[in-house]
Amino acid sequence: MENLKNLYIDNVNEFKRKSIEKISKVNGLDKVIEAARLAPSATNSQPWFFTGNNNIIHVYSIKPNFLKNMVVNKYIPMDIGISIYHLKVAAEHMGKVTQIIFDENIKKNSPKNYN
Repeated sequence: MENLKNLYIDNVNEFKRKSIEKISKVNGLDKVIEAARLAPSATNSQPWFFTGNNNIIHVYSIKPNFLKNMVVNKYIPMDIGISIYHLKVAAEHMGKVTQIIFDENIKKNSPKNYN
């Protein structure tokens, strides 16, 4: 199996990204989350947050404030989709079976400031 670092740029000085600690509360899957962390997003907003465990990852999108809502709101679903695909590719690269499920009910347990 190829080394996971071949999937993404490992020199984070090339562009600014939020730390894994700021975007995730998933334990034990830092390499998978790292792939999503490095996903492109409109205006580099990185509007995602991940929770879960080794078996399931929940993805949430940020609730933008009024001004950001006017600029980036239309791009957030696309950004989330890109980050989910990065998660999927990284997980499958590591030999995990993946399935993407949209669950509207999960919003009830979303982290503060996220949908």
